[in-house]
Amino acid sequence: MAEAHQAVAFQFSVSDEGISVKVDRSAVKYALQLFFSGYRTRFSKARNAFWRGIFPASPISLLCILAALHLPRMLWGHDTTFGTLGLAEDVLSYLGLAARGSFLTFLVLTSIFSFVSWILLSYMQRYFLKFLLTYKGWMYDPRNKQSLMTKVWAVVLRLIEGPFRPMLLSYQQSLPRLPVPPLKDTCQRYLDSVKALLSDEEFEEMKKLVKEFQNGPGKKMQRYLYLKSWWSTNYVTDWWEEYVYLS
Repeated sequence: MAEAHQAVAFQFSVSDEGISVKVDRSAVKYALQLFFSGYRTRFSKARNAFWRGIFPASPISLLCILAALHLPRMLWGHDTTFGTLGLAEDVLSYLGLAARGSFLTFLVLTSIFSFVSWILLSYMQRYFLKFLLTYKGWMYDPRNKQSLMTKVWAVVLRLIEGPFRPMLLSYQQSLPRLPVPPLKDTCQRYLDSVKALLSDEEFEEMKKLVKEFQNGPGKKMQRYLYLKSWWSTNYVTDWWEEYVYLS
């Protein structure tokens, strides 16, 4: 009832004297609070999505790359891009798009080069982090006595994470891919699962069918599965949702 009462922010009345408008200031204030609260929530979601998208890279690393490219050129005249910026300036000058030696041209080119280098560095960090997360030795160490390998792994992992604490779903893009089991093991697991459900004659017939599948279309399907596992973090998700969960 309070929300319904506050929602009536404007009241109109028509009389012989004309139209009168009454404004409820508390309702207007409440509506503005809801409006700005919604935009703050959207901004917070967008900011969190940005931080998760660039993890484990950070804006600080972008500033470091910018400083590493700008300062040596401005202070000592050294080109830390190994001639890449000079070549880009020559091309732009030849095309008549920018003047060679202009500070604005240098600023724009170094900013672009820094951003591209930052993107490449972030992808390198992400794939290296994905490689680190494949280590499972820490699960088998005693609780109060970690191995040297686990300690080194934890230190390197902390260095790759950087100074910022990860947020929810920050590691989503860095998780290792779901491994594809060998075709032979898959067929053997299938036989083990149906053995208790079939008679001896039916099981022998099933073994023949599995053998034919393993030596025939199974190899081709296994290659397709390997290809799908490379461009999908979990090759089972879409099939599970479509044929198991939603069907």
